Formats: sequence, structure tokens, C-alpha cells
Amino acid sequence: STRPVGWARVFLNGFGLSGMHGNVMEWCQDKWHASYDGAPADASARMSNERSASADRVVRGGSWSDHASRCRSAFRTKLHPRSQPPTVGLRVVMDGA
Repeated sequence: STRPVGWARVFLNGFGLSGMHGNVMEWCQDKWHASYDGAPADASARMSNERSASADRVVRGGSWSDHASRCRSAFRTKLHPRSQPPTVGLRVVMDGA
């Protein structure tokens, strides 16, 4: 079921967002690379595989089962696309306009 989350507006971060960390880690479109060297300057998804033979994708943030230090957008790790851990999901966003 769904429910309103208007209460979260009270706890906005510096980007005007709330409730973004600590639920589940989030799948990203980017293919895994150990460093940011060669990443697109415009912050678009890094899809090329020139420096990585891995099929792994990036997941970001922390989940309810992680230490608090991982519950931040800067934390990232890799998972195989067929992985289905209960601590990883995706965020569905709808433009309210």
C-alpha cells in the first residue's frame, strides 16, 4: 500500500530532499569501474566497458541492514545484475508537475 510522506518535508537536506538513505541500496545504470577516472563529465551514466571487463553494476547508498556509515549517497559498491538481495532496490520517481 502507499501513503503520503508529507511529514518528511520537515527534514530536508541541503539538496531539498528527504528520506533518501537507509531504506535499500539503489541500483544505478552505471557499469562498475573501481575509480572515477574516465567518467563522463556531465554525470551521465557510465555505460562503456573500456576499462572494465565486469558485468557488475553500481549500487549506491546504504540499507536497513548496513552500518550507518554506508547510508550516504557517496557510498557505492558493485553487484551482478542478476543479484537479488533484499537490501537492494530502485526508487520510482514521478514528476509532480
